[in-house]
Amino acid sequence: MGKSFHRSVRKLANKNNMGYDIVRCKENGEPHEIKEVHDPNYFRWNIFGMERVRDLAAWGVGALTNQDIGNTMDDSGGQPNSMEEMMRQIAESFQPKSYSKELPWGSAFVHNGETVSAKDCKSFVAALEAAQQKIFSSPVQPDWPAMNWDYLESFIDYLECSPHGVYVG
Repeated sequence: MGKSFHRSVRKLANKNNMGYDIVRCKENGEPHEIKEVHDPNYFRWNIFGMERVRDLAAWGVGALTNQDIGNTMDDSGGQPNSMEEMMRQIAESFQPKSYSKELPWGSAFVHNGETVSAKDCKSFVAALEAAQQKIFSSPVQPDWPAMNWDYLESFIDYLECSPHGVYVG
């Protein structure tokens, strides 16, 4: 992957919004070339959304407690009071958390510049679906306004239709 690939993906992303630009890989393992933000091979999460998705998947496989996932998904009080606090929150969102057990997908979806195998994508999807099942089958529905459930469902569909894995840029 050359610099031109990275530049083309960065141009698509909102320059004021750090995050994860996810691109489907071709059969040879290289990411598809992306020319527009609506390309079906492209998906994007901002840093805070991806953190929530990772924790939701970890909760789905029992690696986070109900209290932990509640803290992650609760958007109240999450606004930084200073630039220093905002920078700390941003830095923390890029760090892998300590979970109570090893995750089936390892450290995938944590760092930019990584390729995630189709197998790890499937494991991640299964965990997200398990989390959704826990939530939607519960008699008490959580109020997590920070999570866009339709967007999450689109991400699950995107990963399910990525037979050669994805590149996280």
